[in-house]
Amino acid sequence: MPLGYKGSYQRVRASLSPKRTSPQPVTARPPSPWAVAGWILSRPEPLAETEQLRLKTVRAHCPELGALTRPVRSFATMLTERQGECLPDWPDAVRQDVGPFDDDDAADFAIALDEVAMKARESLVRSALKRAADTTDHLGTPTPCWL
Repeated sequence: MPLGYKGSYQRVRASLSPKRTSPQPVTARPPSPWAVAGWILSRPEPLAETEQLRLKTVRAHCPELGALTRPVRSFATMLTERQGECLPDWPDAVRQDVGPFDDDDAADFAIALDEVAMKARESLVRSALKRAADTTDHLGTPTPCWL
């Protein structure tokens, strides 16, 4: 007569589950790039406290996004409050705040922003943000930097 347990795996699991001594690690699902971009582009006041905390965590884990937040928000404020007179000084203020770029793509973007006509700057920034939020080719890896 063959020996062995004839019950199901689920029954064994249910029986042993309360007896476990170490809990399973709880890992939060990382926010999507679109969510992070939305938090950065939003004014801080209307963000829920949990969104503000998640953005703070993302910024802490990805210094590049931390450095990017203030200039992007100042740009968004210029757009929403129609402060076009501030736009010519904005690239210089960003360079002073963030410092020089360490890679060619960022430097090329800064040069293009300086050289493009004033009316085309918004479109250039929007397309750059869309490309940055695309997870299919983020810095050569499929994983965003805040993971």
